[in-house]
Amino acid sequence: MPAKDWPENLKLVGFPLQNRANINSRAELDALIEKQGAPLIFTSGTGVKDVAELFAEGRKICEQLRVPGLFVGGASGAELLQGSSLCTHIDYIDFEYALPKALAIIHHGGIGTTAQAIKAGIPQLIRPLKYDQPDNANRLYKLGLGTYVMPERFKVEVVAPMIGNMLQKAKSSKALKHYAADVSSSSAIVDACDLIEQEFKKLGNSTGGYN
Repeated sequence: MPAKDWPENLKLVGFPLQNRANINSRAELDALIEKQGAPLIFTSGTGVKDVAELFAEGRKICEQLRVPGLFVGGASGAELLQGSSLCTHIDYIDFEYALPKALAIIHHGGIGTTAQAIKAGIPQLIRPLKYDQPDNANRLYKLGLGTYVMPERFKVEVVAPMIGNMLQKAKSSKALKHYAADVSSSSAIVDACDLIEQEFKKLGNSTGGYN
C-alpha cells in the first residue's frame, strides 16, 4: 500500500522474485515431506548469525504443535536441533520451490522472503529485527497474510498458539489466494524496463533526441 509521503508519480511494478535453484536441497526437502509431512519453515535471513533464540524456541514450537520444522541458514544454530525427531537443518533452499510445499514460514520479514511467501500462498509469522522489517510485518498483517511478534516476545507459549490459529485460518483465507495470484501473474522486471524506456522516449521527444 502506498504511503502518504510517496511521490505521486511513483509506479509499483511488483516483486522481482529472484531465485537460485538447488537440486540437492530440493531432494532433502522432498524426502522430509515424504517421511513427516509438510513442515513449518524457520529462517533467520541472510547474514544473520545470532539464531539461537529463533532455533531454540522454534524447536519447542514444532514439538508442541507436533509438526515438522525445516530450519534454513544459521549454521551455528544447527546444534540446537540435535536429537529432535521433528526438526531438520539445511544451509540453503530456494523458496520458490520450498514454500508452496510448506505449512507456513516464520522469518525476519525481509522483502525477498516476504514476496516468495506471498506468491506461495502460505501464512507468515514475522519476527522483525531491523530496517524495513517492522514495516513489512505491519503491512502483511493489515493485508491478512499473517501476523508478527517482536523478538523479545518470541517464546513458545506466545508463538505456538499464534501459529496454530494462523494455520487454521489459512484453510479458508481469501486474502492468501488473492495475493498469491496477484504476485504470480506479475512481470515486475519487464514492467520496470518498459517504464524506464517510456521515460527515455519522453525525454528524447522533449529534447529533440538523445545526447
